[in-house]
Amino acid sequence: MQVIGRYKLVEKTVEVETTTVYKAIQVSLGRIVALRVLRTEFSSNREFVERFRKEAKIVAKLNHENIVQIYDVGEENGVHYVATEYCEGESLDLMIKREGKLSPEKTKQIVIQIAGALGYAHRQNVFQLAFRPQDIIVTLEGRVKLVDIGIARAVEGISSGGAMFGAPQYISPEQARGAKIDGRSDIYSLGIVMYEMLTGRVPFQSENPVELARLHVSEPASALRKWNERIPAEVEAIVLKCLEKKPEKRHQTAEELVNAWGKPIELAKVTRISRRRDTIMRRKQAIRRVSKKQITVLTISLFLAFLIFTVLSRGSSLNIESRPPEVSIYIDGKYCGEAPVSVGNLRRGKHLVLGKKKGFKDSRQEVMLRMGGLSLQLNLIRETGLARIFTVPEGAHVYLGDELKGRAPLLLKNLPSGDYRVKLMLDDYSTEERVLRIEGGAPVVLEVELKSLHGSVSIESVPEAVEIYVNGIYKGITPKTIHQLKPGRYELLLKKYGYCDFKRNVFLRKKQRF
Repeated sequence: MQVIGRYKLVEKTVEVETTTVYKAIQVSLGRIVALRVLRTEFSSNREFVERFRKEAKIVAKLNHENIVQIYDVGEENGVHYVATEYCEGESLDLMIKREGKLSPEKTKQIVIQIAGALGYAHRQNVFQLAFRPQDIIVTLEGRVKLVDIGIARAVEGISSGGAMFGAPQYISPEQARGAKIDGRSDIYSLGIVMYEMLTGRVPFQSENPVELARLHVSEPASALRKWNERIPAEVEAIVLKCLEKKPEKRHQTAEELVNAWGKPIELAKVTRISRRRDTIMRRKQAIRRVSKKQITVLTISLFLAFLIFTVLSRGSSLNIESRPPEVSIYIDGKYCGEAPVSVGNLRRGKHLVLGKKKGFKDSRQEVMLRMGGLSLQLNLIRETGLARIFTVPEGAHVYLGDELKGRAPLLLKNLPSGDYRVKLMLDDYSTEERVLRIEGGAPVVLEVELKSLHGSVSIESVPEAVEIYVNGIYKGITPKTIHQLKPGRYELLLKKYGYCDFKRNVFLRKKQRF
């Protein structure tokens, strides 16, 4: 077994333009990793090696459930490698080749996870640039992973400098022109991937990379429903907006794209009318006589065949439980009830079990049924979201239920989906309560203007220009209105040379103008 550094190579999994990927074992920990080894023809290029190592270190700082985790970067006898998390599953490229065209619902489930990874990377100023279906793995549990380092960049407003990194079929127009690049270039590449998922083909095709670049810059993408008439119009609009030539016309962020996909998808109805001519075929068969022995043998043979067919065709059963309970269960896309549920008469072989419940992430599991029954436990992870809370004026105490969370402005993270009672309190202002609904996905913003509890006193006098004192403190001369007075009792004193002093005690209530 070949060894590179601290890793024993098990088998080659894939070979791409610049690297060869192996399934390997990290000897010190005994864990399975994916070892990406820089191919020999690139190892001698010092600039390329430095970029390879630098990009690996950039991606290693990212920590997201849909981005492959990088464990180690190293070099052994001139062999440069990166050790990453090993993902058991199927590349999106192979899935598209196997299925031809993915359904809008399946495309949505994959795209939302990709966009979540891109949105997180963009917030760290990391851009993937021209990623492809080969760079995306769908694990056996249905988790989507961006697995290839690609040419990730961690700079603001980077320029491609005239170089077309990545596969020409997936580059953005600004990348093809060598113009300024940002996260919207990834939105364009994701649009190409979505187009391919839904139609089975990329929108621009040519063997010449220069011609491909020209098509990306100047030619509009053809309608998706030209290639797949079952695509809903609203889904086609989402994809084509990602493929706008000008970045400002696209979805501006990955979160915006997720919100667009968040709307329910109604499948386009396609009616096909086909007619067949009924053909009546008559065959004349000769009738021959058979002996009783032959009849007996034939009868026994038919009975045994029927018995074997009955045993072999008897369906298997699947008992499904879930945490939390009452999860909607789908087997191979067909609704089967809420867990706990027992589904019988299933054919033997592979089945895809999907669990769905509002407020929780979908759980997918592939099972292999044989004769008899099988029990399955689905554990769903609760969806979480963010909430940003602002008050005018700032500084209000923020309570979530009865728990103090801090002062506004405030960012609340990892909130499980659901409704929350928010109470906002600030001295000399009315207490405000709101209901905050968290459904996962984009952050929820709550802005509340607090109502002041202060009062005011307006004073006029004859003659004018009389000095005003409130609780012995000089406040000016008449006529005058004194604002921002808390509720309570005050002593007013008016003084003017040549006149007797005027005193009055007043009691000011909340929001009162006296």
